[in-house]
Amino acid sequence: MRKWRIPLAFGAAILVLFLLAAFFPALFTQYGQKEMFGPWLAASPEHLLGTNALGYDIFTELVYGTRQTLLVGLTSSILTLLLGSVIGTFAAGKGGVYCTASVSPVQMLLSQNRALEPASYSPESSLYLH
Repeated sequence: MRKWRIPLAFGAAILVLFLLAAFFPALFTQYGQKEMFGPWLAASPEHLLGTNALGYDIFTELVYGTRQTLLVGLTSSILTLLLGSVIGTFAAGKGGVYCTASVSPVQMLLSQNRALEPASYSPESSLYLH
């Protein structure tokens, strides 16, 4: 088996797990989305992650929240793809100043990540978490 197939299969399995949780939450939890219990119950076989201050099962909230999370991620990815395609096509078609104006902000954003990267790994940095 090639090296790239194992991570691909692992990623695909996680994606399938999330899709199942999003579309069939009853497979993962026995409780309804708004079913309430006692507040701050500890983790137990009945409540895998316990309950929150309002008495909602935390694991059930995570399972039911998967649908909204996937919807936000998919929507933002599609909008980014569409916006980037339109801007890129316009810049490539016009060229010159339009191309420079569309590429420069992207290069500035990418350089900010590179500028902060060394500071985040330094133990002397205030960004370093102890």
